[in-house]
Amino acid sequence: MASTDVVITPVSGKKDLSAFIDLAYRLNADDPNFVPPLRGDMVELLTPGKNPFFEHATVQLFLARRGERVVGRISAHLDHLALAQPPEQGMGPGTGNWGLPRSRGRGSGPCLDRAGRGVAARAGHDPRTRADQHVDLGGAGPAGRRQRPPTLVMMGHDPPHYKGWVESAGYKKVQSLKTFDLEVAHGFPPIVNKIVEMGERNPRIRIRQLDKKHLAREADIVVDILNDAWSTELGFVPFTDTEIQYAARR
Repeated sequence: MASTDVVITPVSGKKDLSAFIDLAYRLNADDPNFVPPLRGDMVELLTPGKNPFFEHATVQLFLARRGERVVGRISAHLDHLALAQPPEQGMGPGTGNWGLPRSRGRGSGPCLDRAGRGVAARAGHDPRTRADQHVDLGGAGPAGRRQRPPTLVMMGHDPPHYKGWVESAGYKKVQSLKTFDLEVAHGFPPIVNKIVEMGERNPRIRIRQLDKKHLAREADIVVDILNDAWSTELGFVPFTDTEIQYAARR
């Protein structure tokens, strides 16, 4: 094997998992737009029994190595709840997902993509018949490709060259997610204030603070609204009861 060859192997054991997590910090160390997640959060995200996503999904993590050096990573997963969703909403039968991509160096990106597709194909979900989507182990995680600085928690961020990697693998954009900047240092624009005032005068609308003494109940209310509001969004998979309580604790 030449020293420049890229070798893809499944993550196995704590040492590989640490290498998988650490790679993101190493590759993004000089990126001013990268907001590093807490390492403990990443361990929890990727650990069966801690992240309830594993209750309804089959997950395989991969590492790309050139010689002894880790140069890439990716997750491949089948969300069995996603497979039951309407195909016209972007999931449905035959859909495999990939996520958590990080890559540096010639060849590691395409090799990782082939590994992820292979897992889905062996499980009977051929990615060639349904477009894979980038989803980071659950609907609540960052999704899509974004190069601008993140402005809200859990917004995805990748270096610009990732776009070329994804497109060269045959993927095509199916939806654009937009964010809007609003300068509020000197107050909100008049139109925003007007909308707030209209809401305050509406007797059907009541504003209250979250009751931390009844966190589980409050979480049920919030996620019930979220599941309903997002029910028609592309690629959305409703939260399970376990995931609701997990999100509340976090």
